[in-house]
Parts: sequence; structure tokens; C-alpha cells
Amino acid sequence: MLAEPIQQALHRQFGQMLLARGGSAVPAAYHLLRGARPGDAQALAALDRAVTELVPFAPPAAAELATGALALTLPSDPARPTRTAAAVRALTAAGQWDEAETLVRSALAVPLPAGEGAALRGALASLLALTGRAAEAMTEAQTVLTNSGVPADLRDDATVALLWAWLGLRGNRQVDQLA
Repeated sequence: MLAEPIQQALHRQFGQMLLARGGSAVPAAYHLLRGARPGDAQALAALDRAVTELVPFAPPAAAELATGALALTLPSDPARPTRTAAAVRALTAAGQWDEAETLVRSALAVPLPAGEGAALRGALASLLALTGRAAEAMTEAQTVLTNSGVPADLRDDATVALLWAWLGLRGNRQVDQLA
């Protein structure tokens, strides 16, 4: 019965109260998603934490939060590529591969500095390896690994995607040899 702006304000306030209690950001996430305004840095940071917490245990919920956080992220926000990569990883974990690929390819369609593109290319490499496109996955992973400014965690993710892709290619060759 309350007007939408009042509902939004109450959700934001309740989400902030839950965050202030400390601990997991997950209980506050729904309220923050409903109450945050675009560009709300505090709410977006909490949503990012909630996505990280949820991906291993509830990928569909993490994907919903990640795409919601991305929708609240301003185009000029420097965290946009990282948040997009997190959304791609959550969508991939949730088995929403088409949505993940559409999102990552649209993000990579605009020019990005090498460091910002690395997270996206690493997420794409993992998705491609998972969906059986090993040659494409290897190309994306190698692009990440040849960039010297990539942080260690992204290099590790790209290395894992490269290994999965290599195993996929090797498996395809063995299947071809049996045929």
C-alpha cells in the first residue's frame, strides 16, 4: 500500500541496518537490490560481497544479485568491468551460459584498458572451456596470460581455463582418433 519511493527507501534502510550488524552481506542483499539507486557505492559493494558469498552455494541466486548489481552500476563506474566479470562467472556457475556469453561479449565490444579487459577475457575463457569450445577458450586465456599487468588471481583463473581447454582439445583428438 506504500508508494514505490517509500518502499524503496525502506528497503534501503533495512538493508543498511542488516549490514551494520556485521557478518554476511547475503541477508541484506535483497533489500539493497530493491532499495539502492544507480551508482550507490555502499550498496553495490555489499551486493558484490553477497555475490562472492553465494556463488559456491547458490549460483542462481548469485547470478540474480550480480546482474541486479550490474544494472545499478553506472557506465562510468571504474568497477563496471570487474562487476560484469563477476556477473558472467555467476551466470556461468548457474548454467545460464547464453546469458553469460551475451553479457561478456557485449562488454568486450567496447575498447577497454588491458587490465580491465583481463577479468572479462578470463571469465569468457572459463565459459568457453566449460561449453566445449576449447580452441576459443585457449585463445582468450592466452590473451590474459600474455598481458604482464594482470593480477595473480586473474592469471590463475586464466591458467585453469587454459588447462581445461587443453584437456578439451586433447579429449577431442582422442575421440577423433577412435572414430
